[in-house]
Amino acid sequence: MERLIKSSQRQTGVVKKGYKRFLYTEIDWAQSLSIVLGHCGEGKTTLLRQRVKELKEKAIYLWMTFTLKHIDLWN
Repeated sequence: MERLIKSSQRQTGVVKKGYKRFLYTEIDWAQSLSIVLGHCGEGKTTLLRQRVKELKEKAIYLWMTFTLKHIDLWN
């Protein structure tokens, strides 16, 4: 677990303070699950890192590779 926490701290440490992604204020963070979809480079990762950094010790940032290649979310 300690390795995961240190990794999370490294990942969230690169996030700049001040500017927040536009979607940041639109998300209901009280929900137990939120899905953010978008193209590469649109700020999804930055958004999540900002939130984890704001929560400090209450959260850790973990990431995994997941492909939606065979899943149709719209039907």
